[in-house]
Amino acid sequence: RVSNIEKLEISVDPDFIELHLEPNVTTLVPLKSNIIGTCANGYEISSYELSPDFAQISGIKSIVEKTSYLETSPVNVNGKSSDFTQKVNIINKNSRLTLSDIKETNLSVKIIPIKITKQFESSEIFYYSLKDIFSVENSNISYKITLSGNKNELEKFVLSPLTVQVDCSSIESIGTYDLPLKVIVPDGITVDKIEPEYVQINVV
Repeated sequence: RVSNIEKLEISVDPDFIELHLEPNVTTLVPLKSNIIGTCANGYEISSYELSPDFAQISGIKSIVEKTSYLETSPVNVNGKSSDFTQKVNIINKNSRLTLSDIKETNLSVKIIPIKITKQFESSEIFYYSLKDIFSVENSNISYKITLSGNKNELEKFVLSPLTVQVDCSSIESIGTYDLPLKVIVPDGITVDKIEPEYVQINVV
């Protein structure tokens, strides 16, 4: 519409602009898993891994260099008590980056029972295989035992009258004997320490 104007001046401000040109580059960046939630009571995550654990991205050099990793979509472990593997998406939050053809990866999670240690104190001892003509005079001997094992099992464990024992089968006469304490525990629980290891008993 201005072409018919007899005198026309056109100006541009600014008359120069600065362009920053960068090469387009391609590189591999590590993947970071996004695990949320809490395992079932008494269990915990011992390890996890992604396969593949790298993704290929392309874009202008400055943005690619600032991208140290890419996250995966979240995986919820609420209530889980065993190992599992799950496919997860690779999340690209930057529209100026291009993700390669691989858009997902496999997340393998290893879940194990939580191990704890617990100490018990008592003076209850079962003297077994002692001949009927004998008896233990000083049967009230205090001791401490330290047990370790799965959290759920150890928290339910209580000392019974048969938990701590002394084998008296070798006693043939009255007297004083130093005999080892023996601790009977269910599978999954380990005896770490017992104090004292030997008890002195008077047999009458």
